[in-house]
Amino acid sequence: KLQDMLGKNLPVKDGDWSTAEVELIKDKLPGLVTTKPQVYLVNLTKDDYIRKRNKFLPKILQWINEHGGGPMIPLSVEFEEELVAAQKAGVTPEADAPKAQIPRIITEGFKALDLIYFFTAGDKEVRCWTIPKGWAAPQAAGTIHKI
Repeated sequence: KLQDMLGKNLPVKDGDWSTAEVELIKDKLPGLVTTKPQVYLVNLTKDDYIRKRNKFLPKILQWINEHGGGPMIPLSVEFEEELVAAQKAGVTPEADAPKAQIPRIITEGFKALDLIYFFTAGDKEVRCWTIPKGWAAPQAAGTIHKI
């Protein structure tokens, strides 16, 4: 079944696998990229990002859809760097200015990996914990108490 999918250039992550098959694939082929969820980050020029237009985006999206799909996030590293520098300098962006994509990248990453996070707060610190989605409170507590 695995060879058939690879021969047809299909992502392994889209196969219908039993738990035992998934464990076997993970054990025998741990570096198999197509078993992992994918989020595509497309770095644009600052001007293209601000204009929200780039002639290659439709072709990139088509390729992504033909090769297993996944979220595509256009961004501009140049724009992100300038935005962070402006925020550090105390400059408030205009209401209609383009937004940073880092929060979206983080959110999509958590979603793709089927993770959630929660916070704990004490007198001296606030801490963020990452756990698999669907865990019950006792399992989450186990994460905290392991450290």
